[in-house]
Amino acid sequence: MSTITVYNLSKMPTAPVETFNELQEDLKLYDESKNKKLQQLILTRGFKYAFKAWRDESGKLWIIDAHQRKRALLELRKQGFEIPEIPYEEIYAENKQDAVKEIAAYNSQFATLNPDTILFEKYNISDDDLQIFNLELNVTPLHDDPEDLDWDNIGKLPEHPETPDGGYKVKYEIIFDNEDQQKRWYDFLGELKGIYPECETIAERIMKYIGNE
Repeated sequence: MSTITVYNLSKMPTAPVETFNELQEDLKLYDESKNKKLQQLILTRGFKYAFKAWRDESGKLWIIDAHQRKRALLELRKQGFEIPEIPYEEIYAENKQDAVKEIAAYNSQFATLNPDTILFEKYNISDDDLQIFNLELNVTPLHDDPEDLDWDNIGKLPEHPETPDGGYKVKYEIIFDNEDQQKRWYDFLGELKGIYPECETIAERIMKYIGNE
């Protein structure tokens, strides 16, 4: 029987996965395909993120954050994998009602994923690499091999660059000769972000920079 690798670098307390009780009820809808991705993520990268749980007066543990992870682990157990005890961080709550408020806090979104991010491109993480994390981002991987590029069409605008909402969006590939050029480019983009924090896209920052030259 294969055993799931569970990381506990902070030496947190642990408990069997089945002892964690679910509290969010119908807050989220179960998605089998997404849960299978989560199972694959655990298999390939190990279990790294401790459960967040509230302990009631009787000592019972209630999940604040980790409902889908628990479900994924139980599915893996059904498939024959052994699940070691799971590390957890105990979250303070005055009572069960307060614990439910903590669920709301953990599911709050105080920022929006930037569709124009260069983070993953900078570290050569492709869209295929990100699929397992279920992030809704389109990342154009950096090419190491010039043979992979369509040289005849590089720099040409598409026939219909308009987006469904009437906007305008064109992607442009930049070929670097070496890592130093690539680093200088991303350093430059970082500087532009600091100079023009009010601009939402890279294109907007570059055009503003050109206009000020």
